[in-house]
Amino acid sequence: MKSITRTIPTTTIIACKASFKDGKLISEDLPAIIVPGVTVKQENALKEVEKVHGKVGSYVVKSVTTSEDVYEISVTDFFKYAKKIEPAGVPETPTK
Repeated sequence: MKSITRTIPTTTIIACKASFKDGKLISEDLPAIIVPGVTVKQENALKEVEKVHGKVGSYVVKSVTTSEDVYEISVTDFFKYAKKIEPAGVPETPTK
């Protein structure tokens, strides 16, 4: 049976929250941020951290890794679950 495959990137961002307490620098590890379907560049990782944890506070991005996984679905299941869309720039044809 024929199938459709697709390679999907997933970016994992490891960060910590930095703060001062009694004149000492405190580093609090944050849960990993998983961004499916997107390759996040190092320079944009802080924006992703702020989306999740808010802009209040100071954050340090410790690492950004991207992996690619290949997914497969049979053509039959694809048509069962997929939603048909019109190509970009082509107006929809009204149905009666």
